[in-house]
Amino acid sequence: MNARLEAGLPVRRSERLPTGLLDIDLYNGADELDALLGFAARANAKRGFLFLSKVLGKHWPVRPSTMLDVHARLAAGVPDGSGPVLFIAMAETAVGLGQGVFEAWLRANPDRDALFLHTTRYRVGTGPIIEFEEAHSHAPRQFLHMPSSQHEQELLLRAQTIVLVDDEASTGNTFHNLAQACRRLNPAIERVHLAVIANFMGQRATGGLAARFGMPATLGALIDGEYRFEAANIPVDAAPAQRFD
Repeated sequence: MNARLEAGLPVRRSERLPTGLLDIDLYNGADELDALLGFAARANAKRGFLFLSKVLGKHWPVRPSTMLDVHARLAAGVPDGSGPVLFIAMAETAVGLGQGVFEAWLRANPDRDALFLHTTRYRVGTGPIIEFEEAHSHAPRQFLHMPSSQHEQELLLRAQTIVLVDDEASTGNTFHNLAQACRRLNPAIERVHLAVIANFMGQRATGGLAARFGMPATLGALIDGEYRFEAANIPVDAAPAQRFD
């Protein structure tokens, strides 16, 4: 373990990007940081940086065995509970991650009722949907479509626990927006768990999740820390990527 972590101090990391300076304090998982993620700049006036996961099988070459290990570790962090469990993966980055975590959890809990869904930035058809906001995104509108099968609809409406899966959490706002939208549809939801590779919300925000969500809330992550970003004084000309008119 890193000597600073052993002394109760965060491990500090700075990354100079074309769009600004990203400073990170790491409280857990510092030794895995470079294996799990990197950092990138992006042309987005709302957020000029990106935590770039290396273990999704999406942006970066990765061994399948490494991906399966990540899935199993995140699935093991889901607390025990009763009633059906609804897993929701966040589009687009975490769709495959969420499917893997769901399958790993099912292997460990073969007798439990569970359902996997993922969000999308597209409206498909005319069926019922849940809409919520990912405020920092270039395409902030997200949707969750109702399953087509009656059995899956019943599972969704009976779920008592929701597990929200993403590659990283930086503010928790999108998770909060989705959880509240799901709870309006299904008031029986009584617990939320966030499963992420990297949690950069910081200790205070992480410790206040239950009060913020208005129900018992837990978080499982392979990396824990917080970040600060000082944007460079450069023009960012990026048009919105989402239109429905």
